[in-house]
Amino acid sequence: MSTDRLTPVTEGRAMTGQAPFAQGHKNERGQRNNAKALVLCRTPFQAIMVRAIIKEENTSAYDLVYFSQNDAEEDKFYFNLLSQQAEVAQYILITPQKFDVINYIKLYFNINAVIKNTGYAKIYLSSIDNLVFRNLAERNRGAQFISFDDGTINLMMSSPYLRERGVKALLRRLLFRVQSIKRFIENIDLHYSAYRDFDNIMPKNIIRFIDVFGDRLVSKKSGDRKKTFFIGQPLDEFCDKGFQEKLKRYLLGFKFDYYIKHPRETVPLLDAIPILDKKGRVAEEAIFEACSGSRPEIWGTFSTVLINIDSGIADKIMILETDREDAAEWGKIAENARCKVVFL
Repeated sequence: MSTDRLTPVTEGRAMTGQAPFAQGHKNERGQRNNAKALVLCRTPFQAIMVRAIIKEENTSAYDLVYFSQNDAEEDKFYFNLLSQQAEVAQYILITPQKFDVINYIKLYFNINAVIKNTGYAKIYLSSIDNLVFRNLAERNRGAQFISFDDGTINLMMSSPYLRERGVKALLRRLLFRVQSIKRFIENIDLHYSAYRDFDNIMPKNIIRFIDVFGDRLVSKKSGDRKKTFFIGQPLDEFCDKGFQEKLKRYLLGFKFDYYIKHPRETVPLLDAIPILDKKGRVAEEAIFEACSGSRPEIWGTFSTVLINIDSGIADKIMILETDREDAAEWGKIAENARCKVVFL
């Protein structure tokens, strides 16, 4: 399913049917006559990041593609926020397919011709593993590529973004006419990170820190009774049933005020805890709204939320599976974010 919202196109802007680069003669890298940007977005957190980046970059004219496979309230909420300033905005919902390449084929053919045929001065993207996003970026030769963190996947040196190998990966790149992720990273001009004191898979010389949430996350250091939250995760995607049962038994010994359900989570791990109504917001913002100024205590497994929230305004506990290959790496990231780490 694809939902388009096209605003009237002023003279000199991209029109449907325009060939790539037709209205944007290149002056120098990132400088085209139309000075328009393309925003490629995949998750609510990406949407929050790119909103801050657009403001930092003083980008006033942009088109938007928001790709969702969940159709979560958070997806629709942040698409609506981003689309308010976009000239062409498209929300594309593709139900997950058995073979991932089918998702990309469907995505490609759902993208509006206006977006495919416009020459952009800047490309903003985070999901650099997305074959269609790379295709849209690479067809804009001469545009400035500005990337930004896709959550903690950028902080892991074992990141799937760095494991694109083999014949299957080669065939997929040939199908979508894109370079490897490694080569694509070499062409990125600037990368915005939400994590100031962490290693990143991007080259250090292109990384710029950005404060994503600003003063929207505020709590008292002491005083009112803490509210306690558990951050849900789609554990079936990452953990076997054995660890899930061990985790559940461990957590039954604690009291939680709210359970925060992940958009891809089908069944909450702890069904006796009230689910927090996030009102379409990401967990980070919903938690502090529910706390009304009091300091939260936040529990979870390998959740980006625990890394995104500063330890100065919340107490954070991350529970990790001892036997996971990436347990040590996650533990290091969690400790760097000043989380208390529990290994089960």
